[in-house]
Amino acid sequence: MAINEPSIHALITALGDHDDNVRRQAQVALNELGVEAVEPLGEALLHGTPEVRRRAAALLANFGDARVVEILLEALDRLRHDRDDLTLAQVVDALGNFG
Repeated sequence: MAINEPSIHALITALGDHDDNVRRQAQVALNELGVEAVEPLGEALLHGTPEVRRRAAALLANFGDARVVEILLEALDRLRHDRDDLTLAQVVDALGNFG
């Protein structure tokens, strides 16, 4: 499925929507995009909304793309200084999927 970058970013923003149904639909759409969504989801790990960061990490765990491990490790390094322990735990959990 080909989708333009602004649409991917709109889906990422929707991961933090107040409506759980909107968040779930965005998650499904990003998951279906597969590797097309890897880079934007990596950027979302530093999003201003913690819910977006956590959902981005969870989604990245679904992709077998080699870039994901590097993206998660970089995020881990940056997130260790944040006070968002839930996102940090989600990134560590996502890394666990890669052995």
